[in-house]
Amino acid sequence: MIESVTGEMFAVVLMDTQGTFDNNSTYQQCMTVFALSTIVSSVQIYNVVDNIQEDALQHLSLFVEYGRIAMEQPHNFGKPFQQLVFCVRDFKNQEEYEFGENGGTDFLDNVLQTNPEQPEEIKQVRELLREYFEDIQCYLLPHPGYKVAERQSFRGHVKDLRPLFREELKKMVPNLLGPHILKPKIVNGKTVTCRKMIQYFKEYAASFDGETLPQPQSILNANAKLICIEAAHEAKVNYSRGMDRSTYGTRMMSEKKLLEAHIKHGITALNIFDKCPRIGAKEVRNLLLEKLQEDINVGFWETFFDFKAEYLWKC
Repeated sequence: MIESVTGEMFAVVLMDTQGTFDNNSTYQQCMTVFALSTIVSSVQIYNVVDNIQEDALQHLSLFVEYGRIAMEQPHNFGKPFQQLVFCVRDFKNQEEYEFGENGGTDFLDNVLQTNPEQPEEIKQVRELLREYFEDIQCYLLPHPGYKVAERQSFRGHVKDLRPLFREELKKMVPNLLGPHILKPKIVNGKTVTCRKMIQYFKEYAASFDGETLPQPQSILNANAKLICIEAAHEAKVNYSRGMDRSTYGTRMMSEKKLLEAHIKHGITALNIFDKCPRIGAKEVRNLLLEKLQEDINVGFWETFFDFKAEYLWKC
């Protein structure tokens, strides 16, 4: 737990994923890990070695396409991704770019430059990356030292790191985790709680549970489902509380009055659901609306029989 400068407490989860885009995993496995970690993170640190190669940028094309679709929705929540940090380790061109954030900023600006000779796909990623991430940074780090790179016995001890590497880390980490810089994870314009994060991760993971990479529209539909699930939960809670108020302390109530209360609070609940933002496929929203209507009706009959058993007198 880290307390921000505003006094708000943040639960900071550091997620270390398996190595990606290497010889030990398929392209789909790598993209799945990379995409999931980017979607659920407020800060995605993209580790690359020595340079930001063209293929490293192309791995971001899925997010560029998703961002385009998300921003075209009737209701959008601003930029769909928060912070992307390129961490270029083992950087060798220190004569032209200094280590750290300042050199990284200049280096990244150069990498993201476009020219008329580039293929359209390459230019598009460069031009639109900043449109869909709230913030993009780059840090250039030196080699961590031979004890880290060449010894299998390295266990992560800070004392074994090259002094220059340690100094650069001391500058970088506070700029990512310092109380003055911390921001909560935002999904669909709302702060994510620990409880919600579990639900979000399940929905996003389901989008990637196939033999091929999902289309950006599938990820958008997962987002739409999350919005509707939250709205349906709020609607059901409102209905239950309304029915509790209508029947609380009542020792005599006709079936007609009970049905009127059900209709009144049911309409209020459906209005709450109807106000949730409309994004993604209509089918996603319609399925959850049907489920909400079913849950409300089940709730009514449970209330009816419970109330009848204890209080209800026919009038």
